[in-house]
Amino acid sequence: MLAWLSPGVAAPIVGAPGAVATGVALTSSLPVALVLLLGWQGTHLLVISNGIVLRQQLTPDRLRSRVNTSARMIAWGGQPFGAAIGGAVAEVASIRATYLLMALGVGISATAGWLSPLRRADPATVARLEQEAEQAAQQAPTALTLGDETAH
Repeated sequence: MLAWLSPGVAAPIVGAPGAVATGVALTSSLPVALVLLLGWQGTHLLVISNGIVLRQQLTPDRLRSRVNTSARMIAWGGQPFGAAIGGAVAEVASIRATYLLMALGVGISATAGWLSPLRRADPATVARLEQEAEQAAQQAPTALTLGDETAH
């Protein structure tokens, strides 16, 4: 999935959710809002799927389950807080303001990712980082030792 995702293609896809959320906030037409929400889901699916694929490609086999579990806990664990904040903003301001605030957050995140030096890392640097991660993984304990017993 990542092979076709060059920087020229990635920029609009990563930035699209923020633009779509802004469109949803600014429209008063239900059909337009539904089409925009469909676009939101499509771009969100692309961004999330590519992130998961990249994470799995870069993670050593021995650590893949731990890394994926940690990533899911971080991503999914924050959703209730986001929902609570969104509900509070909608209660105090309006749904439109809530969507605009969400679009701002998405836009800031997309910009930070776009400006990240990791995005421009050359293949040699990526290979070096993978090798360092593999070496660190080999040195890390894989089981919890309790006295003379080893728990797995």
